[in-house]
Amino acid sequence: MSKDGSRIDITLASGRVVHGPARLFAKAKARMLADRRARSASPSVTPHTTLPGDCGSSFVAIGYQNSAAKPYLMNTGFTLYDEPAVSYDWWVQIDGPGGYYYSYESSGGLAERWSWSGSHTGTGSFGRWSAMVDTQSWAVTTTGGVCSSLGPTDSHSL
Repeated sequence: MSKDGSRIDITLASGRVVHGPARLFAKAKARMLADRRARSASPSVTPHTTLPGDCGSSFVAIGYQNSAAKPYLMNTGFTLYDEPAVSYDWWVQIDGPGGYYYSYESSGGLAERWSWSGSHTGTGSFGRWSAMVDTQSWAVTTTGGVCSSLGPTDSHSL
């Protein structure tokens, strides 16, 4: 992936180049931060572990990992329906007891993959934990389309 002022060029494994507007990525980051602030003010979390959308589905799950040092494990990711992805940027907000907060972010090239998943383990006390995929998380497809997450959430007492 290369940035050239007003556009971003993504070179696929096949050698084909997909062009996209650079402002899309800056705009997505700004909207993600605004969405994160709004979610932080929200008093409740409704669990929806997997959410299907028009171009794919996204998921998040948080659970106990059987370790006193790192009690939680968060898994997240997506699967696309009609065409593979060439890049992605993914954010998950993790909240826990005592005001614990962690912002998980992962991004990069995917070399025409249909799915991606990532995970994170963390420290903190036992109690109520929640994980929320930010609705500004996205994957760029081989034709340059942007597939955004619908924001699945999961919450458990660990």
